[in-house]
Amino acid sequence: MDADLLIPKLDRPASQPEPLGAVLRRTRKTQAMSLTSLSDAAAVSAASLSRIENGRMSPTFEVVVRICDALGLTITGLMSGRDVAQGGLLTGVVRTLQTAQYHYEVLGHTDGAAPFVTLRTRILCQSLASFGEMHSHRGFEQIVVQSGCIAVHLGSRRPHLLEEGESIAFDSTTPHAVVAPHGAASVLWIYAPGGQR
Repeated sequence: MDADLLIPKLDRPASQPEPLGAVLRRTRKTQAMSLTSLSDAAAVSAASLSRIENGRMSPTFEVVVRICDALGLTITGLMSGRDVAQGGLLTGVVRTLQTAQYHYEVLGHTDGAAPFVTLRTRILCQSLASFGEMHSHRGFEQIVVQSGCIAVHLGSRRPHLLEEGESIAFDSTTPHAVVAPHGAASVLWIYAPGGQR
């Protein structure tokens, strides 16, 4: 076999990434920010930030976006625990994150410079009543149903029912919630923080 055709073994993230809270604490301290100053900048209570840092609370995606904005980080950078903007290849599942509404698997991409984050997501709530308050944050999102059926609630509009293979795109500043009215459903969720389409 021609040696020029061999593909070098790629560095992969550790199978057990550094806990999200530890990455957050390290990053905050590196930037010489107190919990109070990060709390003010991210509009997240200092008590919640402390619980996240100590692994006693899992943040919603909306809170992750606000923390990243306040720290000047990419979402992939926070989730992977390394500065992916400096190069390297992130492949596969970089981190999992569980909230009351969703189970996310953050999927790696080429170098962290992509204008989007890709999440494989299992929808946990079956109704808007069990979901709680709808989420709203900066950016633009596209959801592609991989299995099951979902109802996408956007503001006060009638929900959009989507089945396997169907998709929807929307401005993330619109209050939104995704539920699985018939049980188990999974989606590919693409989030562009800057609102790129």
